Amino acid sequence: MSKALMFLSLMLLLCSLGAAERSVFFTEDFSSNQFPPEGWSISDHAENWTIVQTALSGGVVPELKFGWYPIFTGSSYIISPEIDTQNTNNLHLDFRQYYDYHDPGPNLKVLCRSGGGAWTTAWSSTPVTNLAPFMYTVDFSGPDLGSSTFQFAFCFEGFSFNVDGWFLDDIRLYKIDTSDLTLTEALPDSQVTVGTAVNPYCVIRNQGEYSITARASMQIFVNDSLSESWPNFVTHNMTPQEELRVDFPSFSASVPNASYRVKYTVSSQEGTIDDNPSNNEQFSHINTWAVPKQKVLLELGTGIWNADLNGCYGAIQGAEELLQNGYPVAILNHMSGPPYACDDSEARIIFYNMTHLPTAVFDGQYFSEASSSASSLYGTYLPLYEAAAGLKAPFSMELRGAYSAGTYDFQVLFDKSAYTDSLQAVVHLVLSQNSMYANWMGLSHLDHVTMDFVPDTNGSLITVPNAATDFRFNLSQFVGLDFWPANYIITAFVQDAESKRVIQCQSELMGPLLPPVANNDPLENQALTQMKLWPNPFRNELRLDFVLPKAQKHECQIFNLRGQLVRNYSLNSDPGLKQSLTWDGKDAAGASLPAGVYFVKLNTDSGAVIQKALLLR
Repeated sequence: MSKALMFLSLMLLLCSLGAAERSVFFTEDFSSNQFPPEGWSISDHAENWTIVQTALSGGVVPELKFGWYPIFTGSSYIISPEIDTQNTNNLHLDFRQYYDYHDPGPNLKVLCRSGGGAWTTAWSSTPVTNLAPFMYTVDFSGPDLGSSTFQFAFCFEGFSFNVDGWFLDDIRLYKIDTSDLTLTEALPDSQVTVGTAVNPYCVIRNQGEYSITARASMQIFVNDSLSESWPNFVTHNMTPQEELRVDFPSFSASVPNASYRVKYTVSSQEGTIDDNPSNNEQFSHINTWAVPKQKVLLELGTGIWNADLNGCYGAIQGAEELLQNGYPVAILNHMSGPPYACDDSEARIIFYNMTHLPTAVFDGQYFSEASSSASSLYGTYLPLYEAAAGLKAPFSMELRGAYSAGTYDFQVLFDKSAYTDSLQAVVHLVLSQNSMYANWMGLSHLDHVTMDFVPDTNGSLITVPNAATDFRFNLSQFVGLDFWPANYIITAFVQDAESKRVIQCQSELMGPLLPPVANNDPLENQALTQMKLWPNPFRNELRLDFVLPKAQKHECQIFNLRGQLVRNYSLNSDPGLKQSLTWDGKDAAGASLPAGVYFVKLNTDSGAVIQKALLLR
């Protein structure tokens, strides 16, 4: 169920709380991961819309994305459910947006209608560059307001190839507020050494229609325990649209390996009901993590297929020179164009909005677009490496793996020594390959060429325990008949989905990896120990093998590429024993499904694992 429907249900129970709840007509943050969300519809080119596990628009994972593929020229609408807006003569739509620009031309629109009639344009934009992550606001007006069948839509219009991605999140439809105190800014998140003085502040604003006396408060939590409280620290009468910076008393971040969370609150002294209470709080996150970076992740966007890309020579040589000089760096060379481009490398180039090749990205934060066709860029890259390496992490990682019958079982063991707070973590496993043939710029081969993200470029969301405790991540991958472990490197890195910051990284040659920890190892707590799909690809039957750490109910769901559930199995299982399930490539009605990629999801009380399967016909 979407947050919108949950909210409307709660309104019936909480209507006595005043105007604040009644002012909101609809919300959607895509947290259900249902696609399309309940009640939504898509006019044409539905394949271009999807829910992705990113937060590029500035919210939190997940978000809605319009992608360029399949390529078309025309328009595509994603349309909200019908919304009852009776007795309302003005409406406000907030939404987070990030537009990843490729070429000029496409037009973005927000439209509205009622009774399924003609659309009215409320907002439009034809970007000529990236639209930075931001909360946008659109005002609706006209005869459609006040209808019990009001709808709004987001529309892409033009040549889809000319956009790399349009990302949307945190959609909220509400009437124009009359009383609205808000927090617009706070101390940025940071990492500090133990004993550093922190100077917290926030900015409050009166976005309402009349003067109101505002009260600003602050609380400091250390590892989720309240440490300091400053209630009503500032009381100030604010005129409409007035803004005020509030500087709170400084504090010392004196606890090692800790997570500090600073909560700021603004409220009305008169007790006036705020029509938009959702913006009355903000947080700053400060940590004193101390685990050194095992490796700095260096992602290169390069190409060798065109003479205009000869400047990539210096980037490739600069990365290799970092390794030769003993710096612990994990290199992923994302090739664009032949001979070694792949969907995952192109996706990472888009992810970082690399509009120029070469581009080097250190730990998702430090960028360089320097190029040279004559010499190494080692001198350019070294200070960026040092900046990334200077940051600390809350855990270290150990890689393990074992190959059998076409499937490689990967395992990442986490040794966590610090407290974390509000970490939106995605773990990526990447296969890269050395000794790739080349006859370019005097080079006979290329190393660290990106081959595959496991299971895909979106990575896997993981729950990082707050406390200092060990945990693990397991994943199986079909690697094909040409697999040769001695030439492959496995790189594991954990990336903050919101900021793109790489928190920790480790890489190893796959050949000498230690085998995974045994299923009865005490480290195993709540994760699924293993899940294998074989044969994969398959023609007639796909076998799913898995082991559960404890007795529990479980179900296997199979989805197509459009996110539609095509088959479901519900079973009970004994712990510690190998379980098997066979899928015949048919839907619930017994009809054979077409060839293509399907997603196999194993749900249990302990969590879920998703893997891709390729059905051949």
